[in-house]
Order: sequence, then C-alpha cells, then structure tokens
Amino acid sequence: MATPFAKTIDGFESQFQVNHLAHFLLTHHLFPLLRCAGKSRVINVSSRAHLRWQEPLDVNNVVNVTEESYDRWQAYARSKLSNILFSNALSAKFPYSESGITFNSLHPGLVNTNLLQNAGLGASTVATAISVEDGIKCILYLATSEEVEGVSGVYFADCKQVRGSDISTWAQSKAEADKLWEASMRFCHISEGSFGISP
Repeated sequence: MATPFAKTIDGFESQFQVNHLAHFLLTHHLFPLLRCAGKSRVINVSSRAHLRWQEPLDVNNVVNVTEESYDRWQAYARSKLSNILFSNALSAKFPYSESGITFNSLHPGLVNTNLLQNAGLGASTVATAISVEDGIKCILYLATSEEVEGVSGVYFADCKQVRGSDISTWAQSKAEADKLWEASMRFCHISEGSFGISP
C-alpha cells in the first residue's frame, strides 16, 4: 500500500502487479477447481482508496511509469480500482447461473495493520482505524453468508452493497472493466478465450 517506486522483474509497476495481476493469474489457475467445487466464491479485497483514481485507466502506464512520474497513492488507488473492475469483469464473463461462482469485491475499512505505518499515515489517522477482527467481518460475510448466495459483481462495505458516491463512476464502467481484462490477459500471457482453462 502506497509503496515507494519499484518495478517487478516482469516490468510492471509493483503495486499493480502485487495487488491486481497476481490475483488475476491466481484466479486463472484456480478456476478449474472452483468450477469443480460447485458453488464457489471469489472475493477481492479492494478499498475506498479506489476513489482517488479519477480518470480512465491508462493500462500502458503500468509499464511506462517512471520514478519521476510515479505517485504512490495514485498507484495504490489504481490497483484497488482494478480489484473492483476485475470482479465485475469476471461476473459478466462467467455468470453464476452458468459457472456456479460468484465474484465480489469489498472495502474492509481502515484496518489497524502494519500497512498503515508502512504507508506513512499519521498517528491521528491510525488512531481511527478498526481492529483486524472488525476488518475481516465483511470478508467473512461474503465468504459464508447465505444472504449473498448467487450475488455477483457487487462492491460491498460493512456487509452491504455500496451505492452512490462511495463507489466511483470508473469502478462501475463496463468499458473500463473490459479494457483492464484485455490488458491483464496480455500481461499474463493468457490467450483470448482461455482464461480458467487448464493447460
């Protein structure tokens, strides 16, 4: 979260690769097992910080970004927006009625973990953070509650669907979700139509 500038050995801005591309590739590899399991749930932990990203995604920027142009909080916001868009794209491409899998994302709250200190947030902000026990409540709700059986492509906070100004216009854009999906397939070297198919 809001880490100093770095690129991975694959050539991508590090927060984008760790927070999004890694999830994308892991989900691809787990997909055959998720299908076989019957009813499965994929949950991406996003953040209210996605609201910081206020423009269309420039997917090439995650490759072309330089230390001079890098903004650590904007990069974090982009990665958290990507979590929502990825969940939405999966939900659209693999409807629950056909796949038996739901795909949702959530904001867990400002949780008191080492991420806050490592990101350089002040003591007054850290003092308002919730406990880890409270921070996992929405995650556990989406993973286990019968109330969300079959609910897919939704962004949650406090165990409720987020609406209005607490979710950005970009996070609800099918065009942005499709753009991110296509770029992620290319970046992960997955051919069109082969997502989730065992080699």
